[in-house]
Amino acid sequence: MRWIKHLSSARNDPVMKLLLAEFGFEGYGLYWNILEIIAENLDYRNTTSATMTAKQWCNSVKISPKKFQKILVFCSENNCFSFKNNQKLITINCPKLVKYRDEYSRKQGKKSGQAPDI
Repeated sequence: MRWIKHLSSARNDPVMKLLLAEFGFEGYGLYWNILEIIAENLDYRNTTSATMTAKQWCNSVKISPKKFQKILVFCSENNCFSFKNNQKLITINCPKLVKYRDEYSRKQGKKSGQAPDI
């Protein structure tokens, strides 16, 4: 996926307001950074998750493990995305990302013979 359709009013979403109130722009930025990482893997198969070690996640989003875990739990509890912590690997999944995919990726999905959206 080349880009994500980002609603200009996303910051006004009730959950995003809670995220901002609880964690400030660090939490808000982490949320969008995670979506960008997942979007890099989104292809015609509609893979809506990314898996890394906790250390890799923290290094790629530039945040401490403790704060990363707190924000991850908050986002999961508020249905922003889900995550699985399988010992050393953390998988973050955001199926709703498919509906925000860019036009280029939609066309690539059609060329592959796969349905571009679920």
